[in-house]
Amino acid sequence: MATYRWFSMFTTIGVLLASTSTLLCAEEVLVGNRLADEIVGSWHTAVAATEWGPMRTEIMFGKNGVLVFTLNDKSKPKSQPVSDSWACAAQYKIIGDQLVCAAINKGSDMPKLRIDGNTLEMRDKTSTTRFTRKAKDESVASCIRGLVTDLNASDREKRFRALQGVRYVGPEAREAIPALRDLLKDRESNYRQLALEALINIGPEEKGVLPVVIEKLNDRGAPGLAGIAADGLGKFGARAKEAVPALIDILRNGDESNSVRAARALGNIGPDARAAIPALSEWAKGKGETERSVATEAIKKIDSSAAGKPSPK
Repeated sequence: MATYRWFSMFTTIGVLLASTSTLLCAEEVLVGNRLADEIVGSWHTAVAATEWGPMRTEIMFGKNGVLVFTLNDKSKPKSQPVSDSWACAAQYKIIGDQLVCAAINKGSDMPKLRIDGNTLEMRDKTSTTRFTRKAKDESVASCIRGLVTDLNASDREKRFRALQGVRYVGPEAREAIPALRDLLKDRESNYRQLALEALINIGPEEKGVLPVVIEKLNDRGAPGLAGIAADGLGKFGARAKEAVPALIDILRNGDESNSVRAARALGNIGPDARAAIPALSEWAKGKGETERSVATEAIKKIDSSAAGKPSPK
């Protein structure tokens, strides 16, 4: 059915249908969009039979730009705590009449939205899902607080669900920073990866984020985390200028993939990464077309006066 085809998109980012519900928290809407204003509130579909039993999809658009998506098992008690939910998170925007959300748009076109009174339609090229406005709105903030609390749960399954939940929330999950830093020491790599991604999405403005991302860049025992850290520092842009020496080290001594990611990050940092220009030029010599192109683009971003200079050979 259309409703559950929408929900299946969330499985592409690691949401497992093994519990009573799934919840999506997201942030950032386009200010001034009339549809973004009208959509605020809670919506739900009719109950329908699925391979997991009778289910109802619920979705809430909060005033603060946070979206909550829930697939409720109607054979269970009506009210279920966040700790019993599978959760994931992603930033979203409403642009024109389209919902732009990483969790939904992976492998899918952007769904179009239409509101007619108390009915919300979400449709793509192959299906339409209809929601009815609920009389009572739920609290997004309490959902996030519950997820943050569950990061410290003794039950590893509950802790993993919470990690999925705060992964894309962003600054709203700032209270999770201490727990996420602890989870970077977990014995399982997928826990460490999710924790690092969550910290990156919280952003460098929050105390304690930037130092730990730089630390993971230098973690020779976990090259996968080093690559994620390099990508994250690239997202931070000029705010990651103190990471330049560590990125130069990865450029020179990291594996091929992480060296490319470090080069891109240095370019995104911009003029504050000027000290990296000699290392970028040297690194690109004798490399393939991809590496030379990445180095050239990074140098141009760092020093605009280099735009007309020949590429490293």
